[in-house]
Amino acid sequence: MISPFTKSGTEVVCVNDELWRYTIPGFNYRGSLDGLTKGSVYTVSQIVKAGEGSYSDHEIILREIRRPGERQGFAIERFRYLDLAGLDALLTQSIINPLEHEQTR
Repeated sequence: MISPFTKSGTEVVCVNDELWRYTIPGFNYRGSLDGLTKGSVYTVSQIVKAGEGSYSDHEIILREIRRPGERQGFAIERFRYLDLAGLDALLTQSIINPLEHEQTR
């Protein structure tokens, strides 16, 4: 997740594009992501306090996606910083043991 204090212009990557569904008695809501795609890179326009009924305390407004209606943002839990996106790949690679590396020279 990104920080609510993330600066405008910061690039982030979407890590969750699943639709959230919830039911209120007498009303069934199925959200729309308006093109938000997991793995895609987006630019922060601003981060705002989320409105009532949101799953998140803060929402991110993206430069690349304009949403119709009042709700313009996405939950910040759907994103992480771009410079950390490759961390998973690094963690799955074998770690070089410096002692073994010295022995092969």
